[in-house]
Amino acid sequence: MQRTILYSLILVSGLLLGIGLFRYYPYVASFVSFDDRFKSVSLEAGKAGKIELSRTEQPRALFLFVPDRRMDRRWNTTHLETRVGLKLGQILNERSVDTAVFDRKDAGLPPDHYVDPQTIAEQIRDAFVALQAYRDSQKIYEKEKSPITILAHGDGCLATLLAVDAYGIEPEKIMLFGCAYDGTLLESYGEMITNAMHLTGVDEKVMTTVKKEWADWLNQKEYEELTEEQWLELQKAMLKEKVNQDLVAFRRTRSVFQRPHNREWLLRAKRLSYVDLVESVLKKSRVVIEHFASQYDEELPPDLIERNAVRAKTFGPRYTFAVLSQTDHFLFEKDSPPASPVENMMSRSNPFKSLSPAFLNVIEERFP
Repeated sequence: MQRTILYSLILVSGLLLGIGLFRYYPYVASFVSFDDRFKSVSLEAGKAGKIELSRTEQPRALFLFVPDRRMDRRWNTTHLETRVGLKLGQILNERSVDTAVFDRKDAGLPPDHYVDPQTIAEQIRDAFVALQAYRDSQKIYEKEKSPITILAHGDGCLATLLAVDAYGIEPEKIMLFGCAYDGTLLESYGEMITNAMHLTGVDEKVMTTVKKEWADWLNQKEYEELTEEQWLELQKAMLKEKVNQDLVAFRRTRSVFQRPHNREWLLRAKRLSYVDLVESVLKKSRVVIEHFASQYDEELPPDLIERNAVRAKTFGPRYTFAVLSQTDHFLFEKDSPPASPVENMMSRSNPFKSLSPAFLNVIEERFP
């Protein structure tokens, strides 16, 4: 009997250990190198802090990763662990591509904090300059054969274009993933908010009211600062008047943009235009822009992606657009359209997800 219990405990312990290793192996591997072919180099990069360069024996190219909002160098937030940055770095390293990563200024901040895109653009500038200087100082790199590509994801897309436009850095190529824009950055956030409400199943009459209120708010010339305490007082009055709960939730989401700590972001987002940035970058530089949207991106409405596909044709030959089939926002494989936000969050926390074959094919085509 005792042996049976002992064997059962050993079996359960082994199973838990196996799951733990599977779950956290990439994270552990980031601290302990099991491959002598790759060397980790730390570079001082001004406002980007210390960037981490994973160097290969015979590098064919260099990539600088720019993650989504509030994500660290591994593409993790305080409430979500994707480790896409780590996985992608390993995939590229296996193909003799060096990868550099850094922590965004908003990494680790709570969900109601937004950092001015200009601040992130300054980080990208300093990270790129440091990486470029290191490349030019090392014999292992041949300038013509070791171009630098910036791979940006989500919120990092617009910040990358801003860095190239405002500071004159010139990567050979910019690869944009998990993003789509229409009008200004603030207008695009409005589409993301209404898309989330649509997935939640909010009543159409309420959605009509939401869209009208958003348009009216968007057209305001100035915005008053609104603290959390002030919002709670407004919310109390709405609940007393029995305002629809979905409408209250929308107004709360919108109010976050008016928090004192988000003022710089709000003012910048109201005037920052994706189309203007793309046209300016293509005019000022020789950079090539490859834009990839995800078919089942849970953050972006399908019609926004379709509009981006149509507009891409107007940017000329140095701008291409493609949709990654069966791919979600974080570049994982997904075989069905986005569901409710709750289901999407559960899917994001699934440790057994695999990167999308369509996304991996993009890498394979460029670095066979």
